[in-house]
Amino acid sequence: MKRDDTTRHPFARTFDFVPWCSIIGQPMSDPSSSVSAMTSAQSFQHRSRQYSDRLISAVHSAKLHDPLAPVTVLCGPGAVDDVTAALAQSDTPFVNVEVQPLNVFIHSAAASLNRPRMQRGDVAAEVAAVLRPDAAAPTVFHDKGLNDSAATLEGLTDAVYTLSTYPPTWREMHADSELPRVVAKLAHDILNHLQEQRYTFPEAVTAAAAAAAARQIVVVGDIALDPLSEWALEQIAPDASVVAEDGFAGEMERRSFVAEQDEAKYVAGAVANAIQSGAQLHELAVGYCDETALPYLVRAFEEAGISFAAPATRVWAQNEFFRTLSLLLRVDPAEMNRRDLSALLSTGTMNPKGGPEEGEASPWIVHFDQVTRNSEQQFYAGEDWQTAEIADGYLKDQATEVVAWVNALAEELRGVWGSPNWRALSNQLRRLTSKWLRAPRAEETVYAEEFFRTLERQHGPVSRERAVDAVSPLFDRSQPAESRGLVRIGPLESLAGRNLRTAFIVGALDDALPGSLTPSATIAETQSHLTPEAFIDTRRRALEAALRSAEKVVITHPRSHQDGSGRTQPSQWVSKDELERQGTLTTAEEKDGIASMPPVSTLLRTGELAPLTGADLSLIRTAHGKVEEGVRRYRDIMSYRDAGAHGDQEGAEFNGYTHSDIGASFLEKQISNSALELFTESPQFFFIQRVLGKYQLEDRVHTLDMDARERGTLYHEIFERWTEEVLLRGASPDPAWWDGEGRRALDAIVTETLEKHRSARVNEAVWKGVQSGVWRDIDRWYAKEREEYAEGWRPIAAELAFGSSNRDGEEHPAPALRVPTGANTSTPMSFRGFIDRVDYRVVKPTLGTDDFEPYTEIRITDYKTGKKHADVAAALEKSATGDPEKKHYFQLALYGWAVHHRFVDDPDPEAQSWFPEIAAALRGLPPVKAVHSRYWYFQAPKDEDGQPTLTINDKVTETLTTNLANIYQYVAAGIFPPRPLPRTQWTNDMELRIGRAQYTAVTEALSELGLAPLSITTPFNTDTELNTEFDDTAHAEG
Repeated sequence: MKRDDTTRHPFARTFDFVPWCSIIGQPMSDPSSSVSAMTSAQSFQHRSRQYSDRLISAVHSAKLHDPLAPVTVLCGPGAVDDVTAALAQSDTPFVNVEVQPLNVFIHSAAASLNRPRMQRGDVAAEVAAVLRPDAAAPTVFHDKGLNDSAATLEGLTDAVYTLSTYPPTWREMHADSELPRVVAKLAHDILNHLQEQRYTFPEAVTAAAAAAAARQIVVVGDIALDPLSEWALEQIAPDASVVAEDGFAGEMERRSFVAEQDEAKYVAGAVANAIQSGAQLHELAVGYCDETALPYLVRAFEEAGISFAAPATRVWAQNEFFRTLSLLLRVDPAEMNRRDLSALLSTGTMNPKGGPEEGEASPWIVHFDQVTRNSEQQFYAGEDWQTAEIADGYLKDQATEVVAWVNALAEELRGVWGSPNWRALSNQLRRLTSKWLRAPRAEETVYAEEFFRTLERQHGPVSRERAVDAVSPLFDRSQPAESRGLVRIGPLESLAGRNLRTAFIVGALDDALPGSLTPSATIAETQSHLTPEAFIDTRRRALEAALRSAEKVVITHPRSHQDGSGRTQPSQWVSKDELERQGTLTTAEEKDGIASMPPVSTLLRTGELAPLTGADLSLIRTAHGKVEEGVRRYRDIMSYRDAGAHGDQEGAEFNGYTHSDIGASFLEKQISNSALELFTESPQFFFIQRVLGKYQLEDRVHTLDMDARERGTLYHEIFERWTEEVLLRGASPDPAWWDGEGRRALDAIVTETLEKHRSARVNEAVWKGVQSGVWRDIDRWYAKEREEYAEGWRPIAAELAFGSSNRDGEEHPAPALRVPTGANTSTPMSFRGFIDRVDYRVVKPTLGTDDFEPYTEIRITDYKTGKKHADVAAALEKSATGDPEKKHYFQLALYGWAVHHRFVDDPDPEAQSWFPEIAAALRGLPPVKAVHSRYWYFQAPKDEDGQPTLTINDKVTETLTTNLANIYQYVAAGIFPPRPLPRTQWTNDMELRIGRAQYTAVTEALSELGLAPLSITTPFNTDTELNTEFDDTAHAEG
């Protein structure tokens, strides 16, 4: 049969209609389902028959004088299938009838213009040319210095592209407002320039009006729900035959839910129940009042396995290839920050080693993480990558590969950022991506092309900051939508003109229905014709069309937001009074006409909602006593934690009571001060890190400032060099030396160290602040250093290692303290560490003292940044190892005891080998009678004592021994419960790692039972044998 030969859009449908069987589904019969009671199949069948009759009658009227006359039925985008099915029920066949959405008809007709449609990219290129610094006609944006801004380019492109869709007369209605007038003039010039190359929307409407004049037009429902569509429809078919929509739904109901997730899950379950009861997929649809509901709906429908079609929920930034392109702009070749490189590799789009792609191979991200976060050598940023030699070790091969890759990429990026202009930069970046990235797939080619074109359109000096700003607006662009089924999910307007069994209106909140209108700075209301009154009118019409689209309408909203941002207000447009004026509200007996639904978990247990996922089924089975193994195990573990199971009780192992000797291997190693302090902070954290060896890999973020660790390293290097290069080589107590030679030597060290630690990432202003702070601290420290030298203190060593050293790779004698283990036995605990500075002085007898012979005293110092000196001093007042209720500090007591035991006590033969450097320095001096151990907070205010100090004595040794003996007992017995952490606004990283809620549940339960925190201060009976299952209740604090 003859068809209309007008070129058609691929989405258009042209049919020679013949009668076919009814598409009406069977009656729903499940009385337990909320959707099963929506409406009878007979009611929907009657409604569908009326819908068909009206359409068929309208088409018959259009063909009254010529059965072959072309007819176009215009409908909403979601109603094409409904209209097609309705016309197919005609008793007599129709010929040459076309069903199309309004926009499809318009752009199909525009094919006669023989020009492609204007795209945003076309406008962007023209705007970029206008904003060039050397533009022939400078604009007001040049005058104000805004033409080089990426935001200006982006904003003007959006405005001009939007104006291109308006009729020419609208564009000039700027009411002489300054910015809209300037933008309108810019749009006029650009659109005139592109006129011969591209067609605009108004031109397409003109072409569509010409096409409509040669055919009959039938319009189904209220399909022009914005001012521009209203204008277009008026131009195309002012006298069209309009098929009125049905009356309001026979049944309406309102339901509210805990939050958006429950709301979406309920709707998906209701759709599934309706389908099971006989409804066809195309008879059900969802309209959301605000697009924030869309991701929840898509997820719920996907989990339920329901075939649906919806707008895109994913944006370009979620595509790994586009994300890689963006990350390449952020990587500073002078810095090559580990975090940036890790993000780059994690996308999976860099060429893999041994992969099929040609080009530069990238290291495996696991190897990269191991090398940069867990190797013997620091690889983080800047000069770390310029190492002359890779340290030996099991990661040497991986480190060699990673360093080579980083440096090669850095060289390529330096070439990119050295480009003379933006076009050259874009070309350089294209070459880099083709060499270093896998080939783009499908739509990724579109992303890449727009990415590079966006960069090409920039002008002014090339910079990374400008490039990042330029591509940022692309992040939020929608990825292509996928049409996967007949259940349509769309905005509220998508329900217009539909013929549905049930429509769901989701998210009917006051701030979404009607919603709000955001004014534009670049386009006046008089240009867009979207005044507040027009906005309210179109939203009201959209709601009315939705309420007329189905036999039953279910209106839902969340009572609170999923993100925890607070409670919500339901829309008054669908209040009880409003809905009862329009139809039957089945939930009218509920408060405010809204059925307040319980959580979805309750609906599943009571059978009001069918299970759609494995998790749903598990929940229902559990509720009926048929617990799956995984669910039962989880439930039992949580009950053990909530009850604080401990000791020999069932489930105690889930709370840190391992009933094993798993900690024995740790006790055989040399122990660090930090390990001891970690045990007292949280035995559970200690167990994970020190016993299991599952360290939280360090991941410092380099910012524009120096972090605390970097500053600490800088200061320690200055102090170490000063001690070794100046003091130990011959200082003088003469004040002139300290004012002259000594000060010059220190100044040179500080200057060289600052230069060494200068980072390209730290800008000049910040770096000046860093330098100023360092010099201020050094001046204060130097004054105290000079004072102490005058008091007779002389250095022995700096950065003195004992035990195995991970810095120089050497083994030094390790001090060992024997701790009691019961039955009058003891066992050694050996230690390792570094002493920042060791000094001595000879004390001569003075009148009025009991000392008749000179003696030597030793002082060990640990340098500290920050200003916690008062807190530490207060803790050390409580005990030699700190405050058991707050925080333990073992370093002063432990290091001090080791030196005291070697040089003051009568040491055992093994101890004679400890600290050979100190022994050599003291040879020939009077005997050592005192050891002092201190922290030096050199940034403390001048008028405060920044040196908390311990003098080692029997009481200090006793406290330390008791603490260590208790720790040994707990570790040997395999007892590692969590300890309550101080309440702060910051969450401990380890808490996040293991789950804060569960950690807190266990600590609260154990605290109520008096079992937490574990006590390390309680003396125990040394006459009894070590029992690895000793009564932990006797060893709790308090």
